[in-house]
Amino acid sequence: MSEPFRTFIPQNEEISEFGEMTMNQIVDLLRKYKTNPVAVQFIADMLEE
Repeated sequence: MSEPFRTFIPQNEEISEFGEMTMNQIVDLLRKYKTNPVAVQFIADMLEE
């Protein structure tokens, strides 16, 4: 069985949430900040390899 997806979101000025997050938590963030393109771009940058 593979490890579940997790990524780290550092403390920042764009969004109030930070720390290690699962894919479902990332999806929740994208939904929460969908009207804030700067926040969405920050989240996308954190997912990029």
